[in-house]
Amino acid sequence: ASLFVRRQPINLSTDTGSGDGTQHAVGSKRGGTPAHAEAQELKRVVGNYASETDYVLHTIFGLDAAPDQATGLLHVQPGPGYERVVVIPNQFGYQTPGNTQHWVAWCFGPRPSDSELANQIASGIATHLGHQQFDFVFYDNPKMTLPEVYHTQVFWHSW
Repeated sequence: ASLFVRRQPINLSTDTGSGDGTQHAVGSKRGGTPAHAEAQELKRVVGNYASETDYVLHTIFGLDAAPDQATGLLHVQPGPGYERVVVIPNQFGYQTPGNTQHWVAWCFGPRPSDSELANQIASGIATHLGHQQFDFVFYDNPKMTLPEVYHTQVFWHSW
């Protein structure tokens, strides 16, 4: 698994910055969403697509989807040489301490090197924030929800 630490480490052990004095173990889903609810939501949402990969390519990468003639389900046919990295908030993110954000870097095409991926992640966060005052880490989840499309977990905070 890849882990990249930029500038300063982020403490992801517990959340004491929620304002209500409660502590949340990092790794539990925001709002207490159990993992099975996440899986059910994904199944419901992707039900109109030929595959979960088609869903991701259409909704995250913005590629056109067309109904398959045989099944009527939406299918994406990326053009040759299409490669892209998209850095976005995690739809089913973990509870994180203070102002730490949980995002995902999705990669279509060959997996970039750690340094290339770190540059893409930094660029995505900087574009979102409009400045460079942030730290981040990323790591590959050993149990990827969708291993067919490479993605890595990103945790960042700004100051």
